[in-house]
Amino acid sequence: MELFNLFDWVAPGSLGSREHFRDFYDEPLKLGQRLTADEKFVQIADERRQHLVALLNSYLLRRTKEETIGNLMLGKEDNIVFCEMSELQKRAYKRMLQQPEIRCLMNKDHPCSCGSPLTQGECHNRIVPDGIIWNYLHKDSPDGCNWCPNCLILPCILKLQQVVTA
Repeated sequence: MELFNLFDWVAPGSLGSREHFRDFYDEPLKLGQRLTADEKFVQIADERRQHLVALLNSYLLRRTKEETIGNLMLGKEDNIVFCEMSELQKRAYKRMLQQPEIRCLMNKDHPCSCGSPLTQGECHNRIVPDGIIWNYLHKDSPDGCNWCPNCLILPCILKLQQVVTA
């Protein structure tokens, strides 16, 4: 009956009345699908199914992925135009570069300010205050990540990319 409701909304009357659909398609199909159905009911259900499919095919347009994407991609060309950022983009980009997570990435190879022989990216004493960022990236650890450069790089690149393509 859900199929009938959909089609009656899209193409009213295309499948007849609700009662006709229930009597001619719905009930015979239900009876024919039962495990204990008699061969006669299975045969009737199959005939009604074929009839319904033929009727529905006259309303449905079906295309394969190759037909749609294949035709769309023929002769497709990407043109990349390099231009200067607007003043607003430049200000936003400079502001983004001052964000703690991006500063952490930019300085990850510099010596750590805590005096450790490790780089800022390796040191346990991160230079970024309140370390945890993007907890969802470290579901295994309830405390999240302590701003590791590996977790920061993609989100930071995406943020910067959004600024320059806006």
